[in-house]
Amino acid sequence: MGAIYGLSSRHFPAPEGPAGLWLVVANLAHAPLFGILSVGFAAWFLALPGPEGWPRIGPRKAFAILFSTLLYAAFDEGHQAFVPGRFPSVFDFLTDAAGAFSAFGIVVYLGRERATERGLRLRLLAGGLLCLASAVLSSFVGGK
Repeated sequence: MGAIYGLSSRHFPAPEGPAGLWLVVANLAHAPLFGILSVGFAAWFLALPGPEGWPRIGPRKAFAILFSTLLYAAFDEGHQAFVPGRFPSVFDFLTDAAGAFSAFGIVVYLGRERATERGLRLRLLAGGLLCLASAVLSSFVGGK
């Protein structure tokens, strides 16, 4: 949370080169940050796996984990309203949510007895595409 706050407290000017590509990369950076945050909240709510194996995540804990992550994402977007050169964006929030849901979904999947390498690869691909689509939407529709 501290790293996210620190990064969103600064304005990063676009480097030389294609502006559209920079926007997508900058917006895409939101996804892994909030994905890591959701996994961190999962570890906090559940503790790390013990000798019995991966802990199960029920609906209440899943809601608490995702709600906490999205609450911080909303706070972060609001915080950017007070940072020169930054502004809050619903589309950035969607990219934050895509990263959180994708990473958390993978954690839940890995806790299943029937999880396979193929299933993990599909979820990584789907999550990556969801995050990329959110970043593109934020870059070109979000008004930046």
